Amino acid sequence: MCITTKNCSSRVFLVACCVAFLCFFSSSLVAETSIRFIHMGAREGLVNLGVSALVQDKTGFIWVGTQGGLQRWDGKSFTLYENEPFNTNTIPHNQIQTLFLDTDGKTLWIGTYGGLAKLDTKTGFISTWSHEPTRSESLCNNTVVSIGRDAEGRLWVGTLDGLDRKEGDTFIHYRTGKNKEGKIESSLIRSLLLDSRGDFWVGTGEGGFYKYLLETDSFKAYRKSNLPGKEIFSDQVFSIKEDQDGYL
Repeated sequence: MCITTKNCSSRVFLVACCVAFLCFFSSSLVAETSIRFIHMGAREGLVNLGVSALVQDKTGFIWVGTQGGLQRWDGKSFTLYENEPFNTNTIPHNQIQTLFLDTDGKTLWIGTYGGLAKLDTKTGFISTWSHEPTRSESLCNNTVVSIGRDAEGRLWVGTLDGLDRKEGDTFIHYRTGKNKEGKIESSLIRSLLLDSRGDFWVGTGEGGFYKYLLETDSFKAYRKSNLPGKEIFSDQVFSIKEDQDGYL
């Protein structure tokens, strides 16, 4: 029996808190114990244990880029896509560096150690582009590290030797410009991201990261050395992601 209204309210509040805590603890425990991991290795059909990229298309298939080829996981088994000499409808190299699922949800861009490939996941047809020393408008380097699209819908390709923008079957090169305003100061292009505001970002292996300026077709640098008091930790930017609040 409650002696006063004050004591009664305090006890009710305490009991409510205890019940809430027990409910939260028990639900967290159930959620934690319900998580399980399925291991995929050579025994399950993975062609190579070196996995470099993963994407899921709009039909639910998971695409796995490995150091031994491209594979598609359907929930039960793997299908292998690998290079076949003299067959132009195969990936150009079995070492996959990056994967980019296009905005249509079915076109998969593949960055390899032998050039760029485009796979129509519905038909299985593959197109490829590579560096050709005699063609200045070809891909600047065969090792493709990153792929992305900007707000204008244009495809960008990051390589070991600079950044390219794809125009049809040709490529526009954005060469490294050491200490030059509007230029990227690194040849290694590690990551590309179009954020929710429409800004296109470039992360590099040694030159910090950059925002593409459409109006001048140039880049604004964000480097450890040019942001006193607000500098990034390192000029080696391996990956750029955006959270739900719009922060990079």
